[in-house]
Amino acid sequence: MKNYPNVLILEADERRRCQIADALEVLGVTQVLQAGSAEMALALLRTTPGVGIGICGLGSGQLEALALAGHEGHLGALVLMGDSGELHRQARRLSQVGRLPILGCLDLPVRGHELEGILTRYPAPPRACSVLPAENEVRRALAAGEFQARLQPIIELPGGQPRALELGVAWAREGKAALPAAEFIPAMVAYDLIDELFERLLDQGLACLTELGPSRTPLRLAINLQASQLGDPKFVERLLKKLDHYTVPPERMIFELGENGLLDLSGIAVQQLNRLRALGCGLSVDQFGSGFSSLQLLCRRPFQQLKLAPQFARELDNPSGHALVTSTLALARSLNMQVVVGGVSKARQHEALLELGCPQAQGSYYAPAMDCASVREWLKPY
Repeated sequence: MKNYPNVLILEADERRRCQIADALEVLGVTQVLQAGSAEMALALLRTTPGVGIGICGLGSGQLEALALAGHEGHLGALVLMGDSGELHRQARRLSQVGRLPILGCLDLPVRGHELEGILTRYPAPPRACSVLPAENEVRRALAAGEFQARLQPIIELPGGQPRALELGVAWAREGKAALPAAEFIPAMVAYDLIDELFERLLDQGLACLTELGPSRTPLRLAINLQASQLGDPKFVERLLKKLDHYTVPPERMIFELGENGLLDLSGIAVQQLNRLRALGCGLSVDQFGSGFSSLQLLCRRPFQQLKLAPQFARELDNPSGHALVTSTLALARSLNMQVVVGGVSKARQHEALLELGCPQAQGSYYAPAMDCASVREWLKPY
């Protein structure tokens, strides 16, 4: 287990504070201090020696309090967390706060693997928060159709048959290398364009599904949802109109929601999930194992599939990683749920999943993310 420094969390929301503290303890942080206010944080830091990292949001007085603690020698570095849009809008001024370097920025909801990645930088030189593409450039690219669908097959094991295509996106910039989704999705959220991007991608994905035509086993289309989209009472009605336009039945759709998104579901969002399930759509928990959801919460929601985060595949070689996948498969079977392991890139990972009886997998070992024409060629042997 890595030797992480002691950490202080400054966060007014007690539930979120406790979730982050639990994640830190799982990672092996020896001492985790919690403060609900700037005053409490200062008092704790002044009386508790050896705190290396402070985690805080952008709330009033939080940065100033920890900057003062750093000036007094009670703190070594900061990790900032907040709403994706607000955090990235302020990125240019967040390379340093007082004398404290910024190790990194965490979008909310905080994910365990992202938290671990940032902790490993201490006391290495800080990595600046990324700066968003300009809003006018993103809007221009969206209008010009530069955001292009990329589809990656999900494979049934052990036979190797494709069962679904997961719909992703790349920014195909003219004369430049294409940008992966992680580089611009925060901008879509910040500029309130995520719904428009979703509609355009869904159009491309459904058009491709229609173009591919019938096969021996009809492929399903998987697409990621934000919890905020499910809060729109008209979401399902708009979806049904689009499916009807492309003559795609609801049973061929799978909607993926990130694990931490389960924490943000409103009453309306839960109703929408239940409607999607009743229509025959598949519902999947994406990035399972990287967030803070509870088993109780999982059992109360109408999901049928768990999609394991890619780090599970990467850690299959070590006993603890192997045990995690084994226990997740057992949990899924007991809940009558399917499992997909993402991020499979090596033959030995594939072989380990076969030995464990994993039903489905995805990753570059099987097929890359492709445009529709490439998918059509790839599918010819099937």
